[in-house]
Amino acid sequence: MRYFFYFLIVLPVFAAAETLTVTGVGEVRVAPELAWMLVQAGPAEMPALADAMEEIGAERAAGRDPGEAVFVLRDLEQFDAAIEAAGAGLRHVRFGVADPGPVRAEAVQRAVVQGMGKAAAAGLILGGLEKLDEVGSGWRGNGGRVVPGEIRFVATVNLVYRVQD
Repeated sequence: MRYFFYFLIVLPVFAAAETLTVTGVGEVRVAPELAWMLVQAGPAEMPALADAMEEIGAERAAGRDPGEAVFVLRDLEQFDAAIEAAGAGLRHVRFGVADPGPVRAEAVQRAVVQGMGKAAAAGLILGGLEKLDEVGSGWRGNGGRVVPGEIRFVATVNLVYRVQD
């Protein structure tokens, strides 16, 4: 005779709480404080190019090989002179600020405020904020436009709210 035992397993069933997810984008525009300049030259020309860059106050920061160097120019009033010194060897220029922390913090704060506004406009009764994620941030171009004296930092956040009944 066989006996079969049946076990009833009872698991609590939790109803998934409804949530609302909104995305906020914050942007801060600031004046650049410095420029990173990537220059390339042949091994014979690089010492003279480096001397010319250093003469106007650019500091050699890095380089992947002897024919390439990154210079940091902190005195942007010397930018035209740096362009001339780099000559045909100039490959790329990127502008920035000495301490990006406060700029980033302001952009994130603006993104959160925009996200909160979107959540409030949804017309729902919201509970607490469940989750806040910074999903992207960084320096951005100006849509192909060159805007003298201005660089943009953009932050994007996702906010997840619990929706109340």
